[in-house]
Amino acid sequence: MTIKDVREIIQNLKDLPAMPNVVVIALEVIKNPNSSAKQLANTIENDHAITSSILKIVNSSYFGLANQVTSIDKAITLLGFGEIKNIILSFAMKPMISTQGGKNIWEHSLKTAIASEVLAKKLGKDNSDECFALGLLHDMGKLVFMLYNTQAANEVLKMVSKGVDILLAERMAFGFDHTIAGYELAAHWRLPKLIQQAMKYHHRPQMSEQPENVGIVYFANQLVKEPFKKPYFDIEITSKLRMTINNPEEIREEILEKADLLLKIIEKAEMP
Repeated sequence: MTIKDVREIIQNLKDLPAMPNVVVIALEVIKNPNSSAKQLANTIENDHAITSSILKIVNSSYFGLANQVTSIDKAITLLGFGEIKNIILSFAMKPMISTQGGKNIWEHSLKTAIASEVLAKKLGKDNSDECFALGLLHDMGKLVFMLYNTQAANEVLKMVSKGVDILLAERMAFGFDHTIAGYELAAHWRLPKLIQQAMKYHHRPQMSEQPENVGIVYFANQLVKEPFKKPYFDIEITSKLRMTINNPEEIREEILEKADLLLKIIEKAEMP
């Protein structure tokens, strides 16, 4: 299977959804330092349903704010631009990921996003909100398989449950794996280059043009994997990246606690 073949598969997928407009705008804001919080707030507030759901999340126990927040502008002031973008991305992407990929991919995506954010902060990085987006979108290539051939995609899951490496199982079933599918999908959607890199190299970040950022997604992905067993990380990758994650069990517990709470809050926020 050539790259050209993969591109043709993606271009010909009848049910391939467009990237939600609010996600496109949020990613543009992340990418463009000249974009303003007011610009994003105005765009979001034009969609009353999304605004209502986002404010439900902002006013939930996840953030524990003392006073009720009634506008996106106010939410940005209290929580910061990064946190609001993360909420927007999570809420806007959930229908696409959960509908096309199922509950498991959605939950894994959100857990990886939170793990990426947590790790970025613990490592002293100043782009934790960007890392959240990388984690949330890293496995979008799996949606290509579900749309292209659901039966084969389910066979992959069966092989993985029996201990076969996921990339190997995908190559056996499709002739390419979800990292290649994700990279081509990201290019098809014209997503920022860093997101393309994360989707392509999150299993081998040392090969990325931006190994430090993609490396965070690799570690995040490993921390939320099921089952979680030693060795948690590939020695070759940790050596080449020169990155160490201390107390991974404790960090995983912190991540899953945050993720479980946010998953419940997002579900509740979707209710009328």
